[in-house]
Amino acid sequence: MEKDKKCKTWVQIVKYVLYGILAFMFLVCAIYVGKSVIAQKQNKLSFMFNYSFSVVPTKSMEPTIKVDDLVLIERNDFEDVKTGDIIVFYDEKDDIFVVHRVIEIYDDGSLKTQGDNNLVADKDPSTTDGYKGVTKDLYQGHVVKYGNIIGLGWVLNNGRTFIFIIVVMVFAYLIISEIISFTKSLKEEVEKINEQEANEASEEKKE
Repeated sequence: MEKDKKCKTWVQIVKYVLYGILAFMFLVCAIYVGKSVIAQKQNKLSFMFNYSFSVVPTKSMEPTIKVDDLVLIERNDFEDVKTGDIIVFYDEKDDIFVVHRVIEIYDDGSLKTQGDNNLVADKDPSTTDGYKGVTKDLYQGHVVKYGNIIGLGWVLNNGRTFIFIIVVMVFAYLIISEIISFTKSLKEEVEKINEQEANEASEEKKE
């Protein structure tokens, strides 16, 4: 009996730890989605702990970065960018984020970029007259890691909303299951107390 109680206690502890981890993951996902919505309205990437990620949808950076590769982006100072760095910037004219390499830094500090697989440099991404290249307000960060992780890039590129819905459904199922389990345990406990009180009352009558 004592061993069974200890076993049940450890099972409960493990279960609550797992629930805590899932709750934390759900909270992080929810915060990231919320930040992403706000950032998107501001034509910015959403960063968590100074890092963001994106999925490359085109062949413009091949063979260095391939279609559906994940890229890890670090937010750093615009002034620290060097020729040869792979950066992410917002193209105002096409309303897209671009992952390309810096091939030249102009005298005014703006950046001339080009895809490794493109024959010509990028056109000026700013809609403001008098600017050429990537300016500080369009710069998002530089790429520190890239690659294909078991097809995760393709999944994120084609089903990010679906994945979030699945996570929400799983978390909701766990919460509902726990509520049902707690309600059942509480009901059983109440029944035990009522039964004990009834037995005590019966014993008193006999006396």
